Amino acid sequence: MNPATQEKLHQEINSVISKMAAEARAADPAASIDPIDLVTVESLNRFEYLNACLNESLRIYSPATFTERFVGRDMDLKTDDDRVSFSVKKGDIIHFPIYSMHRDAEQFPDPEAFRPERFLDDPKHHKYAFMPFGQGPRKCIAESLALAEAKLALLHLVRLYRLGVAPETTNPPEFFYQSQALIPKNLILKVEKRIPVC
Repeated sequence: MNPATQEKLHQEINSVISKMAAEARAADPAASIDPIDLVTVESLNRFEYLNACLNESLRIYSPATFTERFVGRDMDLKTDDDRVSFSVKKGDIIHFPIYSMHRDAEQFPDPEAFRPERFLDDPKHHKYAFMPFGQGPRKCIAESLALAEAKLALLHLVRLYRLGVAPETTNPPEFFYQSQALIPKNLILKVEKRIPVC
């Protein structure tokens, strides 16, 4: 749905991989320059726009629609400006609506727009406004693995293919709402093979 963003991501991927290949050749002229070998979990942070695109995708379509916490003691909760306050009792369960929080226009202006730039440089949103894996000591323990897998898959997918809208593409996508997960009913896309630069 955002071809200009996809092309910008493709350019970043090629640029960073080219730099990595040049560094590998400088260190060892016999080194492999195959992108599959060059891109490692450790090097994924060099792809800033890739990280931003993935974060923006997770903001709009976070797999978890909510998280919850068990209240350990009676307390009063309120916002910094006292506009909202309420009491919770020990044993209550509080639901945090991740899907809604990620679409809060105060935190993410024009929340339905896909804008990876929100996650570049110094993000303007509150640190708890974006939590696709939860937050705090009880956040998803597999977050690092899931992000590494998603980044590697997205990097090589965009490096080798151009994704587009097909006549059968549903926009917006339709989802199954099961347990707490957002599961797409289908993802039909037009896929064109690119001529690899690297």
